[in-house]
Amino acid sequence: MASPASTKLETADDPSRMSFHELISLNLQFNGRLDALWQRVLYSHAAIVGVMVFFGTSDLLYAVPRILVFAFYTANLIMTLYAFNETLAGMKAAISDLKTLQGGVAQTKIQEWVFSRNYDRHSAVRMAILGTTWLLLGYLLIVPIF
Repeated sequence: MASPASTKLETADDPSRMSFHELISLNLQFNGRLDALWQRVLYSHAAIVGVMVFFGTSDLLYAVPRILVFAFYTANLIMTLYAFNETLAGMKAAISDLKTLQGGVAQTKIQEWVFSRNYDRHSAVRMAILGTTWLLLGYLLIVPIF
């Protein structure tokens, strides 16, 4: 097993390898990106709620605007889910590289915690939450047209 000092030397000899510190930093950046994407999703839902309140208080049907709003929301959701999955793939790759770099053996509690992260369920959970919300908003926006 390589010590942190020898890992640093190996990394210096092979510029394609990232150090433990660089991989942790990259993982934190991926986490920050996920948080920013999730905030974007929350803000878009707040905007949709505002639009739904407007539609709900009007006596007019607004069929075309309802369909356009839902289409825009759907396109935005698809792009966000794609970005979520890309970011999660990067996080999984960083964790895999961390495990490889350390030989899969955690030397500290923080390494043990980092190695226990696999992010396998994150994508499915986010898709389930957003899919359920999409169905609910679709029902509330489109059904009043018919």
